Amino acid sequence: MTLKKILPGVKLSPKLAGLPVKGISDDSRAVVPGSIFFIRQGQGFDVFSIIKKIEKKAAVLVGKAADKGRLLPLVKNKPLILVRDVNFCLRRAADIFYGFKVKDFVFIGITGTKGKSTTAQFVWEFLRDKGLPAGLIGTVEYRVNDDLVRAVHTTPDHLTLRRLLNRMKLSRARYVVMEVSSHAIKQQRIAGLRFGVCAFTNLSREHLDYHKTMKDYFLTKKRFFLDNPGAKAVINIDDAHGRALAAKSIKKITYSRKTDADIRGRLIAMDKAGLSFCLEAGPRAVLARTRLVGKHNLENILCAAGILIALGFNIRQIGRFIPRFSGAKGRLEKVARDVFVDYAHTHDSLRKTLAALQEVGYGKIICVFGCGGNRDHGKRPLMGKVAGRGAFYSVITSDNPRDEDPITICRQVSRGFERKNFSLVVDRRQAIKRGLQLKGRHAGSCLLVAGKGHEDYQIIKGKKLPFNDKKVIREIIKKTGL
Repeated sequence: MTLKKILPGVKLSPKLAGLPVKGISDDSRAVVPGSIFFIRQGQGFDVFSIIKKIEKKAAVLVGKAADKGRLLPLVKNKPLILVRDVNFCLRRAADIFYGFKVKDFVFIGITGTKGKSTTAQFVWEFLRDKGLPAGLIGTVEYRVNDDLVRAVHTTPDHLTLRRLLNRMKLSRARYVVMEVSSHAIKQQRIAGLRFGVCAFTNLSREHLDYHKTMKDYFLTKKRFFLDNPGAKAVINIDDAHGRALAAKSIKKITYSRKTDADIRGRLIAMDKAGLSFCLEAGPRAVLARTRLVGKHNLENILCAAGILIALGFNIRQIGRFIPRFSGAKGRLEKVARDVFVDYAHTHDSLRKTLAALQEVGYGKIICVFGCGGNRDHGKRPLMGKVAGRGAFYSVITSDNPRDEDPITICRQVSRGFERKNFSLVVDRRQAIKRGLQLKGRHAGSCLLVAGKGHEDYQIIKGKKLPFNDKKVIREIIKKTGL
């Protein structure tokens, strides 16, 4: 493909217009020879400092006209194209280069603070169970039909997303099930997509380091629905923000486990093996059993059911699939006897996870958890307060401290405890070992290792170091017999 086709409307010399383009990039680590590089300043990263390295690989560089004074002395050996809006040009170039057409897919978007991964996984697995070609884009993983692609962000940036959609198109995927983060909405990562179904799970305190206020956080989520007025909106009316959203939505399917709604889940029984409930949709009802634990997972199943009904499936088909669904990785996942890992990293999600374990009969919960560095400081004592009340004993530890001192983070978490039912063990491996030892001393107890779930790394001082809670738990049990 030539540069002229990729940059329509941009004035180019005849020689440049016919230049073949082999790739598009805005990431200095992913520049391939013969590609266009779009110069965009990243948060906390000075792209101008590495322009000369990029220039050696890229065929052409595209920069912002306002940066002309900084760029001209740096780019001397390759063509430099200056445009008014680099972000707009990059998005349009990606659409053209990767042959993106919105009509090629049925987009299903799920937004909210919690439950996105489990809901998306359920919908995707259901579609694949029916033999339908479908892609999955989410926190845990990306899937192109049954091929696994490592996830980088919950919702990838525009360029990465177009590459992924191109792979899905080539594999004949028709449905795209996508977790939609507030960052993705605000940063226009999903600009140009037209969603057929938009789902809202719930809203609680999260990402306030980015949004600053809960109002902005909610309005960002709301924007997703306003930008897709033709979509069917699937909304949790057990959540106050969901009720506010439902009041403004015309084509909606509501769901609830507490009150009347289009989709209703009436809990019958729950134990350590899962939940039994009645799934109702209008006049139709089916009895269902899931191996997932906790009332919050009933909400996730109801959301998935609402999405699938919006797509034209019926309640009997959904009911037959429910027992076969084992859940998303790292979401209250049982990794050994009475040992669980969970992604809970907000005070509300930790509260719900602890409550779920209490409700199925665990009298004493040992909880190992921490808080991430360079993120919302205000939630740290809130996490401590929830753990102090909901767990028998907690071990506060490191969880992606990033550029902060992990001991300082742990101490800030500890301030939320109302009694001395905790200890600080900064080394996460040792903290998990301590948790397993405590579990072994108390009959009828369980261990919850929270915060990281599916993640297989720790971010410390700018380095991403390998660390997987599930793997570490199993290694310690194998080595010590705990």
